[in-house]
This record gives sequence, C-alpha cells and structure tokens, in this order.
Amino acid sequence: MSEIDVIKKILREEGIDQWDIYLEKPEQCEIQLRNFDVEAVRGPVTNSGYSVRVIKHKNKKVGIGIGTGNNVQPEQIRRCLNTASIGANLTEFPGYIMPKPKTLSPVKIADPKIISDAESVVKDKAEQLQSLLKQSKSVLPTFGKIRAYTVSTIINNSEGVHAEKKETLLYIELALKAMREGRLAEYWPTRIVRRIEDLQLEHQIPRWTKLAEDTLNAKAPKTKKTTVIFTPDTLGSLLPDTVGFHCLGSTVFKGISRFKEGDQVGSSWLTIFDDGLYDYGLGSSPFDDEGTPQSRTVLIEKGVHKNFLYDAMYGAALKVDSTGNGQKMRQIDLKYSSLPSLQPTNIVVKPGNMSLEEMIATTKEGIYVEQFSAAQSDSFTTSFGSEIRNAYVIENGELSTPLKGGQISGLLLDGQSAEGEKMSGLINRVSGITREFKLAHRCITPYIRFEDVQVSGK
Repeated sequence: MSEIDVIKKILREEGIDQWDIYLEKPEQCEIQLRNFDVEAVRGPVTNSGYSVRVIKHKNKKVGIGIGTGNNVQPEQIRRCLNTASIGANLTEFPGYIMPKPKTLSPVKIADPKIISDAESVVKDKAEQLQSLLKQSKSVLPTFGKIRAYTVSTIINNSEGVHAEKKETLLYIELALKAMREGRLAEYWPTRIVRRIEDLQLEHQIPRWTKLAEDTLNAKAPKTKKTTVIFTPDTLGSLLPDTVGFHCLGSTVFKGISRFKEGDQVGSSWLTIFDDGLYDYGLGSSPFDDEGTPQSRTVLIEKGVHKNFLYDAMYGAALKVDSTGNGQKMRQIDLKYSSLPSLQPTNIVVKPGNMSLEEMIATTKEGIYVEQFSAAQSDSFTTSFGSEIRNAYVIENGELSTPLKGGQISGLLLDGQSAEGEKMSGLINRVSGITREFKLAHRCITPYIRFEDVQVSGK
C-alpha cells in the first residue's frame, strides 16, 4: 500500500469528509568547493514529507487546518490529522472550493539527465566550473556550491483529484574574490535553473569574473535623475512582488489592488503575463499546490490591465474560477509543510524589437544596472530602493565606468512621494524593450530601459 493510500485509509476511519494530501519527495546531490578544491560531497539525500489539510465549512466562512509528518505510521498520521482538525475548527477564511479533477496541460519541468544521474551531473558541472575559473588571472573562488534536485510530488483530494509530477532544479552559488595591486573586491553570483543547458557556465563564468574585476575600479554614481537600463536579474527581483502583487485576487478582495480591469496602468509598450505553463520556468507546473491546473493569464496588455489571478480560496470568495495560482512556499525541502497562498507563477514580459546593443547605443547618457545588492520593494506602495552592486555608466552610447554603491529608488506603479506629490511609476516610463530575454528568478523578461529614474550617490 502506498503512502497516499495509507493516509486516505485513516482519513476514512476518522470520518473526515473534505481534505487534501500533499506528498513531496525531494532528492538532492551537492558538491561544495573551497578555493579550487572539493571540500564536501553530499548525496543523494532525501527528505520526504507530507501535509494533510482539513476543510470545514462554517456558514459563510471556511476553516482550514494543516498537519504535517515525515512518516506514515498510523499514530503519526492520526497526530497529523488531529492537528489539522484543530486548525480547521479555530480558523476562518473567506471561502474555499475544493478543486475537482480536470485535464492538465503539458509543460516541461524536468531534465532527463538530472533524473537519470544527478550525481554525475553535479560532478561534471563542478569540474567545468573549476576549469573555467582557473582561466582567470585575477579572480579566485573562495567558496562554491553546485546542487541538483529531483522532486516528486503527488496531490490527492476528497473530490477525486490525483495529480503527479517530477521536476528538476540545478543550483549554483559562488563567492569570487578579485585582487589587484593590494585592492580586493568580492562578487557573489547565484543561479537556479531547471535544466543543464540553461546553466550556461561557459558564458556565465567569464561574465561573473569580469564583473568581479570591474568592481575593483568601481565608483559611486552621481545623484541625479537619468536613463536606466534594467537587466532581467534586476527586474526579476522587483516585478513579482509589486506588479504581480496588485494582480492578485486577494488584493481585490481586500480592496487594496491598484488595478482595475480596463485601466491604463503602464506604458503601451508593456505586455505582461502570468504563465504557469512556460517550459522550464521556475514557477511552471501542470498543476498548482492545490491540484488546480496552472494556466497562462494576460495581466497587462499594451499597458492596459486585463485580468487578476486566483487560487481556490479567493476564487471562491469572489465567485470566479481559480487560475491555478495556489502556491506553497519556495523552500524545496520543507515546501510540503506550508499552506498554499495566492502568488504569481512566472511573470513573463513580452519582448520588444530592439537589440541590447541598439538599446545601449541609442542611450546618450545613463546607467546600465547589472545587479542590485538586495532589491528592497514594498508590495503595497510599489516603492523600491536598492543598492547598486554592479553597474556601468553609459556615455554616448557606450558602457564606460563601473559603478558600485549608491541607490536607485522610485515607484513601480504611479503613486505619491513622502511629501504627497504625484509620482509616475517606472512602468509608465518605458523607452525601450529588447528582443533578448532571460529567465531570472520567477521572471522571464527582456532588458527594459526607463527614463527619469532617481539615482542617489555622491
């Protein structure tokens, strides 16, 4: 008898009518480097777990409780169900409609090479990493980590949903140290992808070592408003938590969304989707963490807001169908233990018709921002203020002086300053979008150029 069948048998014995089961089996292999040497090899390591949600309807409200476990001994399962039942008795949510079985759309989320031999993949990538890093004369690795995940997930519920998937992830983290004439600079790149070919170490390592080297000569930016080109990495750290947040049905229900369907909310150059079926996207899956099929939803089309996103809870509360956006937390090893919440899957920005080379060449003066130290944004106000980790001055259509420090700040959406003055949001100040695009975090986005962006420095 499978783990799912054991849990379902005890659910029947306990007389629980409405429930869902989320079973997760992540397996990981990892190699850690210290300088150029292998310091540790781990794996394969498995940390399986499951959660059971119990749903109880109370007049116009719904109680939802969750219990978790790591083994399927009957006494452990009963403790899990008891915890979930207590939670369902104590909580009140605006609504919930249990997902029913539906046809799932195909989407690619796994690399067969990682599934078949994750240990060899990690070993090969560690060797490639070491070889590429040794080609640099002024940059040394102080730490490195390469980790491969294979994750199997099963969701069952009391309405007959039975959904299964297997996905893969490949993660790299480095600490690079650049040295020249007594000067020292560090650069900490990370990258996570679903398939080996998207890691692109042969391209990334020379780029990362150059960024580390250029940091040795970096200067602080000047305080002014100027043209700024944001890379996919910078946009990926800002768009889901701001634009994505105001497209959630939960913000509609609470009356805090800045969007209304049909309103012009951004530049006519800008079209944005939530696409849970984008092949090899980090938020892609045939179904969400409640068992609802994921989908592709137009959020903003040529600057006009079109649709909101829903999960089973806020879809029920607002009497619309779920768009498949019930998502558990991002942490892989303990994902099963969290309650689903309404979140974007992959934020996808439609590419433009300009090359990156053309975008830079047609910028007389500005800043090209490669990466922020830590992007800080407020979901509600959409204000952001992020320290520059790596950037370059643009002079007469060319990249020149490296920049580090200082801050870029503003609003993603139209709003007000601290003094109550009206401010135009970044997405209304778009002056160019490239046809090149990249996967960055849970975004697939091109490079975008914005005008009149506040830069604070010396």
